[in-house]
Amino acid sequence: MLSDRLDINGWDLRKSLRLFSKCNLALNEWLGSPIIYSEAPGFRDRFVKMIPRYFNSIGAMHHYRSMADRTIAENLTDGRITIKKLFYVLRPLLACRWIRQTATQPPTEFEKLTTPTSITAEERGWITSLLKQKSATAEAESVELDECKENNIRSELDRYKSDAEAVLIPRESSAAELDEFFREFVLKA
Repeated sequence: MLSDRLDINGWDLRKSLRLFSKCNLALNEWLGSPIIYSEAPGFRDRFVKMIPRYFNSIGAMHHYRSMADRTIAENLTDGRITIKKLFYVLRPLLACRWIRQTATQPPTEFEKLTTPTSITAEERGWITSLLKQKSATAEAESVELDECKENNIRSELDRYKSDAEAVLIPRESSAAELDEFFREFVLKA
């Protein structure tokens, strides 16, 4: 019987490579996760090295921005939102900042998105306070999102909507590289 504490996902290799070629962000984030239960030697490292050649900064910017927009629209009521959902707004917002600054895949870990070049000292203080609240209360606990912070978040998300077209055009990538990867790991199995 599987443990109720594990969240296990999997795709077959052919499907994974097809999705990867289109910059599937869920797969990219799984590859960036620091948690590894089991892996074939060299498999993940090879995948991770290919991310820059298949990363689509325009599509990723739209994805993260719309994720944050949707979370606000569905969960912010009378200036309150659960702390868990607030982080579902902050992480994609910071991912958009990352993409805007680097045109690369944002890190999976939230802490790596909060570098001194990506957030202000005021934001760092607010996020640190939220992280303390989150660790001390239930994730379903509601917190106030004052009007100023809400307006700043919405304004920044609106900017990313128009900025997405100004981000670097995705690189052309070769299916031959993915075909070779597929053959190599199928033969190893």
